[in-house]
Amino acid sequence: MTQPVDYLANETWTVGDVTITKVVESSGPFPIELLDPIVGAERVRSVKTDPSWQRPYYLSGNDEICTPVHSFLIQTPTKRIVVDTGVGDDRERDFEGFRMLKSGYLDRFGAVWDPESVDYVVSTHLHVDHCGWNTRLEDARWVPTFPNARYLFVKAEYDAWKALAADPDASRLWDPTPYMMLDIKRLFHESMLPIHEAGLVDWTEPDSVVTPEVRLIPTHGHTPGHVSVLVESGGQSAVMSGDLFHGACQVAHPEWHDQLDIDRPKGMLTRAGFLDRFADTSTMVLFTHIGPSPAAYIKREGDGYRLVPANA
Repeated sequence: MTQPVDYLANETWTVGDVTITKVVESSGPFPIELLDPIVGAERVRSVKTDPSWQRPYYLSGNDEICTPVHSFLIQTPTKRIVVDTGVGDDRERDFEGFRMLKSGYLDRFGAVWDPESVDYVVSTHLHVDHCGWNTRLEDARWVPTFPNARYLFVKAEYDAWKALAADPDASRLWDPTPYMMLDIKRLFHESMLPIHEAGLVDWTEPDSVVTPEVRLIPTHGHTPGHVSVLVESGGQSAVMSGDLFHGACQVAHPEWHDQLDIDRPKGMLTRAGFLDRFADTSTMVLFTHIGPSPAAYIKREGDGYRLVPANA
């Protein structure tokens, strides 16, 4: 008998002297049509019946996908680093799946670390599902969730969202797809500005070293300052991709643009470069929005690429 997947379960991986733990805010499964407005309806439907390695990532037997929103908690020998902080509870959001959540995220987080023990918070980018838990609601105010941490913001990324939040017609600066519904002004004032006003922001370059084991690598295109996070320790390595990929089909087809990318040509080039860099290496890739388990290795297949689950 097949055991049901616990989509909210924490997972942990070891990379040399570093541990990385996934803490899920929300997951699924969801109808596969959720990806229609992101990578395109026809593309999504083409993998629903594809008999290749992609099928497990799309749970195609029942036309469902797992599209998780989660954090990665990196424990180095000396520091605790949170990568991406999800949507956050108690927020009015245009997208129904993100609206007024009561996710239990902080309970799952607290089973791993005390939020007050976090040293750094890194957002691969500042979209609504990656920086929400930067803050939490307390006495009708948005206060830092990780009050003793330094929040590492790429200046170009923050400035882009600040400009969008200040513009009365944000679509003049950027024409997002209808699905994006990023609640730009609310997001900025709830999850970014309070961190800046609390004096917790450290401006960082997109290729900065965070600790001897952890550094950022520029992967722009999805947003102006999008980064991935590379962990190297004891001859082992792992990389958190952020939103370079919203579906396994983009591993097979990096040229398939993501409609959520601000710079779509740049996004396609960045995906292709990322795949070329890490294919056929021992670097484990930890995806954000792919599969019940995000850990996989990239392998070359003919002129393209495929994923091999890390637990295979």
